[in-house]
This record gives sequence, C-alpha cells and structure tokens, in this order.
Amino acid sequence: MKKEKIKEAPINFNFIPENYPALPGCYLMKDKKGRVIYVGKAKELRRRLSYYFRSRRQYYKTRRMVPRIYDIEIIIVNNETESLILENNLIKFHKPGYNSMLKQDDVGYPFIVLTGEKFPRLLPYRKNWSNRQYEETEGKEEGRRFGPYLNKEYRDAVMDLAIETFGLRICRHLPKKSCFRYRLKKCSGICEGHISPDAYMDNVRQATALLEYRYTEIINMLKSRMDACAGVLDFELAAKLRDRIEAIENFLEKQIVERDEKYDQDILYFGYSHVMVMELKKGVLLKAGFYSFENEAEFLHSRYMEHAPEEIIVNRQMDAGDLEKHLFSKNKTPVRITIPEKGIKSDLLLLCKKNYEYHKSKAQGSGCKVQRASAVAKAMAGQEVPG
Repeated sequence: MKKEKIKEAPINFNFIPENYPALPGCYLMKDKKGRVIYVGKAKELRRRLSYYFRSRRQYYKTRRMVPRIYDIEIIIVNNETESLILENNLIKFHKPGYNSMLKQDDVGYPFIVLTGEKFPRLLPYRKNWSNRQYEETEGKEEGRRFGPYLNKEYRDAVMDLAIETFGLRICRHLPKKSCFRYRLKKCSGICEGHISPDAYMDNVRQATALLEYRYTEIINMLKSRMDACAGVLDFELAAKLRDRIEAIENFLEKQIVERDEKYDQDILYFGYSHVMVMELKKGVLLKAGFYSFENEAEFLHSRYMEHAPEEIIVNRQMDAGDLEKHLFSKNKTPVRITIPEKGIKSDLLLLCKKNYEYHKSKAQGSGCKVQRASAVAKAMAGQEVPG
C-alpha cells in the first residue's frame, strides 16, 4: 500500500526565532480567521517553535497544520509545571482541532482537601469527580482545597508527606485508643490525648502552610529539629528529617496558573504606553493580551464598561475608591482594585510583568519589520497584539 504523498503548501507565517524567548510557556497557533487551531507547551519556546518551521522530520499532522498558521500567540510562565497545567486548560477552553489528545471537560487535576472536622484530616480530591470519602465527612462546607497537582501519584506523595511530617490523623472516625501509626511515629495520637487539641491544630496550620507553598519556614524548622536530633545523637530521626527536607524541596514546585478561587481576577501591568492584561477565571489563567492606552483610568473605564471581574490587580497607585464606585455602577456587582506587595497576587503581577516585557521588546524591536509594524499598529489602535 502506497503512502499518501503530501503536497507542500506554502507557509503563510514568517517565523523568526529571535522573536521568541528561550523561556518556558505555552503557544497558541491561529489560522487566517484568528481561530486557535493548536495549543502546545515548551520548556524553551524558541527551540520548540523552530521545530515546526525548520525541521524536515515532522509528523503528518504537523506538516498539514503548518501552512494554516497565520499567527502565534505565546504566554510565558515560570516553570514546566505551569506550562503543563496552562496547556491543559487552554486546550479545554479553545478545543483546537489539531490537538489530538483533547481532554474531557470533566477531567480535572488532583487536589488535596482539608476537612472541616474538629480534628481535620487531609484527603484526596478531584474537581468534577465523585469524592465520596470527603462527602461523608462532617463540616465539608468548611473544607479548603490545595493544588492542583500534575497527577494522582504526585498529589498522593505530597499529601502523605504533609500527614506524616505533622502527625495528622487519617482515621475516618476518631478511635478511643491510638493505633499502630502512633507507635511508628506517623500520627500524633490525638485520639488518646498524646497531643493537646491546640498542639494538633498548630500541626494542621503548619501542614496547610506547606501545601500553600509557604514552605521556606517549614524547611528551616525541620532543619532546626534535624540539628537538635543530631546534637543528642538521635541520628535515626535526624536522617528521617533530612529525607523529609529533601522531599519537600523536590516535590513542591510552585505554580500559580491554576488555583481554587471563587471569583474572577484580571491582572494588569501598566507600562508607559502599553498594558499587559491576564484574565483568570476562578483562579485559572485563560487569556492574555497586550494593549496600548493613553490614560489608565480611561482604559479601565472602557475595558470594564459592561463587565468586570470581582478583582482587578494592578501595579500602580490610582484612585481606587472612585474607580471601584464607577465600575460598580456600570456592572452592578462589587469590584475591588488591588495593588499587592507580597503573596500569590504579587507573584501573579510579576508573571504579568514578564509577559509585558516580552511583548514590549518585541513591539519596539528592529527585526521582522513587517510583522512588528503590524503589531505596533494594532497596539496603537487599542487592539490586542498577538504574541
């Protein structure tokens, strides 16, 4: 049986490697009508994108797709974990035809949930799935979720690490006597009063701090305990603490592109004449755009005339009170303007800044004059400038 010959179609996109950063991120390939036809991820965007236009050893699907590419938008992220999670969400959002491994809408990443019981536990959790073990607990409406994690195995390893490090219980019903896990020093023995309720809740707080990625202080605490154990010649426990420290440092790569939020957010990084906007739906990054503006307040009034997220995070001081009142009168829902100094919102703003700096340098660069002139023209017209 003869193989089908592929007619070489003309390539419509002028790809110049220097226009793309050697950074991790996701890319969205668009057709002539601006529709997303493929979403991909990369540890190094420049090298990965070069494959589509320079390599002769391409898959059949790729050779058919490349002539349909008229534009490539990119979103820069901080690490490979973020690129994996962002790619998954962008595929589900755009449903591009060339992504052969489309994931079902009801398939989510694994999470960890902290129960609302008197003495809380950590349990596995998955969005849009049946979570019977959690549903049968008391106070489930007060539960807190942590994640997402890349897969079930990774999630379970992190959860077990937090449970055993801080001696949290795993029993469904609190027994009257401590079990074998207490003798193995994997549980604090709250059931038999080997630890006070206040001390147990302090362990819960430390475990949640670990799961929230505020683990620098936890590592320092564990290192102090390790040194203390070594000082009294308890080398067995010191070795276990050393292993815990290494596990924490290796397991928990921070990611901020998907979180479990109850409201929408826009992240805006204003430069002198351009602004980068990142849109998060319930904590999930789904859109990014680069725009020109003349006046910050006018840009915000125009952008959010008909609809605004519950929170707008910006990098500049502005008359937030009047702006919030104006947006509330237009949208009939409360809107708050936030200028973060630390924490996850500050991290989101830094990621937005990273994308702003890339788009700004690309728009102002000297190479690829036709393509960049088009980008600048769109920006000056207030339109989105693709990556």
